[in-house]
Amino acid sequence: MHYAVADIRKELSYAKALPKNTDDEKKFRSFEIDLAKEKISAKKAYDKYYGSVNDFIEPDIEKITALFDKEDELDSDIFNLVKEKTLASKNKDKEAVAELKLKIKSVQNEKKEIQKQAKEMMDEFAKFNRAAKPFNDARKFLIQQENYSHFDEIAARYDEAKIAAEEEERIKREKAAAKKAEEEAELAARKAAKAAKKNNKK
Repeated sequence: MHYAVADIRKELSYAKALPKNTDDEKKFRSFEIDLAKEKISAKKAYDKYYGSVNDFIEPDIEKITALFDKEDELDSDIFNLVKEKTLASKNKDKEAVAELKLKIKSVQNEKKEIQKQAKEMMDEFAKFNRAAKPFNDARKFLIQQENYSHFDEIAARYDEAKIAAEEEERIKREKAAAKKAEEEAELAARKAAKAAKKNNKK
């Protein structure tokens, strides 16, 4: 059965004609009007982006998450390569500097491609969410209803997760502090060695 925008406009007209004498009637009327408007917007988005052209399938959240994870991984690679290049530059190793520059450029190009793919997927999510908003809202409300029925259990899990997250954050801070101390010690040792070398020359 074909469901046209004109059919939904009839629902909107019906909603607007609902009584609004009491607070409950006003709330119900407002709800029905908003729902009809959302349906109209969703139908227009569906006709524009899907219709008979593309399959109306929800994009895979795991794919875009994997792309974001890959981008983070490449950012880490770039950071480490830049550190290596800086060290090679200090050591006046021109060959290593040139090689590292090429590696950095290659990783940056890979990152740009990943960002392009991620943007395309985000656009697909935006299109789907516009076209499926009434369905997504209904699903969200059902999930909320289910969650409320297990509120005590969820609250207990939240407390456990919060404690675990705080412990993880504490460990991260300790590791960062230890790394900073190690780097400072390494820098001090380099300075001392440089000063000693300078004194020997005298």
